[in-house]
Amino acid sequence: MIELKNISKIYQQNQKNITALNSVSLRIKPNEFFGLVGESGSGKSTLLKLMNRLEVPTSGDILINGQSLNQMNEQELRKMVQKTAMIFQQFNLLQNQTVKQNVKLPLKLQGKSDDALVANVLEFVGMTPFQDKYPVQLSGGQKQRVAIARALVTKPDILLCDEPTSALDSQNSFEVMKLLKQVQTEFGTTVIFVSHELPLIKQWCQRAGIMEKGNLLAVIEVEPEEVVTQSANYYQQVVEYLQ
Repeated sequence: MIELKNISKIYQQNQKNITALNSVSLRIKPNEFFGLVGESGSGKSTLLKLMNRLEVPTSGDILINGQSLNQMNEQELRKMVQKTAMIFQQFNLLQNQTVKQNVKLPLKLQGKSDDALVANVLEFVGMTPFQDKYPVQLSGGQKQRVAIARALVTKPDILLCDEPTSALDSQNSFEVMKLLKQVQTEFGTTVIFVSHELPLIKQWCQRAGIMEKGNLLAVIEVEPEEVVTQSANYYQQVVEYLQ
């Protein structure tokens, strides 16, 4: 269980306060495929960074399985972060490292080595034949598969996905989403998927939080039937489309 309690995040820019998140409260169930949808600047990516402690909230608290991040010491936070993995829009692969070396990196940073595990995750994402290739030799879809393998090698309980398909074409997007769904169902991983693409939220997520200008407007159950709607109001458009 992930629980956000009145989370706010305020940045200072040119001596002005910029509110990225405004008192957001949210519960995400274990082994859930949860979507966060909103337009650019709505705060959804900031929310992910707070869950992974890449950012610290200005106020409020985040609880992971009932444990407050605010009350954890440095060692406890490090262990929590090691059980939380993140994949990004632009893959973030090291260009001078092979596929296999990129996947090994999180283990190396933890002072660990497990070639069998690396081989298993490469096989899971279908990249074993490319393990000695460099990122420049791969397609966008292949790069994202490597990024997913790199995230999985630490056996995370939580996988945070920040617009992982926005740089891909429709076929590669589908393949990556299918892979993320396998991660959820086969490993019991909680997947939190950020996107502005409503069809992906509609097809893959169980529930979705709708964000706008730093506020969580609603959390709704996602219905599988296709609904096409045209609405000037973004919030209403999302609700009508997903329900």
